[in-house]
Amino acid sequence: MVDVNELKLTNDAFGNEVGDMLLKSISEQLKLGCTNDDIIARVGGDEFVILLPKTSYTDTERIVNRIYKAIEQQKINQVVVSISMGC
Repeated sequence: MVDVNELKLTNDAFGNEVGDMLLKSISEQLKLGCTNDDIIARVGGDEFVILLPKTSYTDTERIVNRIYKAIEQQKINQVVVSISMGC
């Protein structure tokens, strides 16, 4: 599970257009962090699921760390982007 932190606050403060840009940016980073065999789906307003078939625990840790690092570097209209991930 991936949860976009403070999406409602971002929408309220900067408008839905910025929130949509934030979601698109996160979606792209999730895609870049995963392989072609992995499945990424948005399941709620600010939630995504990533399925990592045939992926070891060690490889999963690498993917998660790669995604965290990529998202930490994102900034949309001066909004710092952050996510929370868990199993």
